[in-house]
Amino acid sequence: MDNRNLELVTELRHLLHSNPELSGFETETKKTLIAFLQRHTSLSIVDRGKWFYAVYKAGDSLPGSYPSLAFRADMDAVAVEENLDLPYKSKNPGVSHKCGHDGHCATLAGFALEVEQLKPQKNIYFLFQHAEENAGGAIECVSIFENEKIDEIFGLHNMPGWPKKSIVLREGTFMCASEGITATFTGTSTHASTPWKGINPAIALAETILEIKKISEKSLYKSMVLCTIIHSSLGTEGAFGVSASKASLSVTCRAEHDADIRALKERLYDSARAKAKEHSLTCEFSVHDSFPATVNSKAGIERVRQAAEKLGLPFIELDDPIGGSEDYGYFLQKTDGAFFFIGAGDHPGVHSWEYDFPDELIETGVEMFKALL
Repeated sequence: MDNRNLELVTELRHLLHSNPELSGFETETKKTLIAFLQRHTSLSIVDRGKWFYAVYKAGDSLPGSYPSLAFRADMDAVAVEENLDLPYKSKNPGVSHKCGHDGHCATLAGFALEVEQLKPQKNIYFLFQHAEENAGGAIECVSIFENEKIDEIFGLHNMPGWPKKSIVLREGTFMCASEGITATFTGTSTHASTPWKGINPAIALAETILEIKKISEKSLYKSMVLCTIIHSSLGTEGAFGVSASKASLSVTCRAEHDADIRALKERLYDSARAKAKEHSLTCEFSVHDSFPATVNSKAGIERVRQAAEKLGLPFIELDDPIGGSEDYGYFLQKTDGAFFFIGAGDHPGVHSWEYDFPDELIETGVEMFKALL
C-alpha cells in the first residue's frame, strides 16, 4: 500500500474514532467520509441519506461490459464509555468505536485511494453502511443491488482472538441468524388481598420459560439453535398492594440456518399463545434486531482463499459457524461474495472498553481488497 495513502487513512481512522455515533445517527461520520473521498479522489458519490456509496467506473461502455464488484464497511459505534487514554479518544460521552468500524471505514477509504491509482478494468462500488449493530442498516442498503449491476460483494471485520493478520472464513453459514423477541402477557389487575378477582400472568410466564428447553431440542432442527433468555419482568416492583397484571419475556433466538430460526420462532409463539389462552391472558409479540445468516458463496470463498494465498497470509477455515450475527447476510442474499475476518491477535475483545482497532490491520484489509480485484 502506498505510504502516503496509509498515512492519510490512519489519520482518518483516528478522526472517526474521536467522533463516534450510534446506529442510525452517523451524520458526521458520513460527512467526514464523503469529504475525505471528495478531497482525495475523483470518485462519484451516491448519497442515500443515512448511507452512501462511492463509484469507480472502468469506462463508459454499456452496462455489463466490465465486472462490477462492491466492497462494504460499516460506520456505527456502540454505547460503551471510552476509558482508554488515547490521543484520539472519543469526544462523545458513553459512545465509542469499540467494534472497530472506524478501522473498517478507513480500510475501505484506503482501498478507494489505491483503486484510483491502479485504474482496474472493473466497476467498483465502495459501500459505507449505517446501523450494523442493530441490524437496521444493510436491509436498507440492499437497494444498491436494484440500482447497480453488482456481480459480487466482499466485506471484512477485524476480530481479536485469531492470529494477527490471519484470514478467517467458512463456506456456507459463516455467522448465525439471530432475532430478538419479546412476548408480553396481559391480564387484569386487582388488589393483592383478592388475587382471584384478577388475572395474574405469573404462571403463564413461568411455564413459557420452562418450555424454552423443550422447543430448543436439538432433534427438531437441521443444525444448531439457541434460545437465550435476555430479560423478564412481572408486575410493578414495590407495589405490594397490587396483584400483577402484565408480564414480559425477552429472548434471543439464534440458528445456523434461516429456516431453523423461523421454526424456532413459531414454536415459541405457539407455546406462549397456548399458555396465554390457558390462563385467560392476551399475548402480543415484538421483534428486534433481525439478522439473517451470513452465508458465503463457494465462489466467494475461493476468491478470498486465493487472495490470502497471493499475499502469503495464513488462512483459517472454520468447521463451525460463528455464533454471533452480522447484517451483511442481507447482501449475500442478493449476490455472490463473502464476508471474512482479519485476525487481530491477542487483543482485547470487541465491545469491551479496552478495545481499540489495531491500525496495522488497515493495510492488511486494503491489500486483501486489492487482491480480490
